[in-house]
Amino acid sequence: MQSSWTRWCRLHLDARTERGTPERMTQREHVHAEVYAQIKDEVREELWASLQAEVREEFAREEIEAARRIAKEACQRHREAARPHDVERVQFAAKARLMGKQRDVAQAQFQAVEKDLVTARKELERERADADARALLLRQARAASEPHLAHMSSLMKRYADNGPEMTRQRQSDRPWRRHSRSTAN
Repeated sequence: MQSSWTRWCRLHLDARTERGTPERMTQREHVHAEVYAQIKDEVREELWASLQAEVREEFAREEIEAARRIAKEACQRHREAARPHDVERVQFAAKARLMGKQRDVAQAQFQAVEKDLVTARKELERERADADARALLLRQARAASEPHLAHMSSLMKRYADNGPEMTRQRQSDRPWRRHSRSTAN
């Protein structure tokens, strides 16, 4: 029967089909269909148990993933509820940073103005010292010219009182001429 079945398979199914080695040549023990059916049922049960375990694991994974999604959504809702406070905190921090920058700019400007003021004060002190020195020179010059001014005032007064007749006065009345005449003699 095995030989005829092989011939039929070659003709109708696959030309490469070959008949196995006969049982009498191999000395193999023939497995009865009932034993084969029992082994097949055992394997099927093992596969079924394995498949059920895989399904349970998949369901467990899906439940864990669903729980994670639910927790994530709850966290998101919590964050959204807390956002006004976070926004206020962020705005406050931004304002604090801006105020710090403005303080730094104002401090730099103040230091620049202070430096300019120090420079201006030193320049003013130099100018004041120069002005004091000029005033001292002027006082000294005035003190030195005081006798000459007094003499000129008296001459002007005499001229106003006497008029042109003063010009006819003798040379001896003129002190500056007196000095020059005495040096000439």
